[in-house]
Amino acid sequence: MAQSSALPVEQYNYDIVRKFTIVAMVFAVLGMSVGVFIASELAWPFLNFDIPALTFGRLRPVHTTLV
Repeated sequence: MAQSSALPVEQYNYDIVRKFTIVAMVFAVLGMSVGVFIASELAWPFLNFDIPALTFGRLRPVHTTLV
């Protein structure tokens, strides 16, 4: 009555974890870069170059969405 009851080997899908981690890091770097830029705009207002799309009010939602 010696039966070998081997436990099934669990297989993990590390590929999806790796992809999720890479995308999360990309979003973090982009979001923090936008955050540094809009913080710099508050310190030096000439950095918006008189372009309406680069104002603090337009870029803040981009920062908060990415981070």
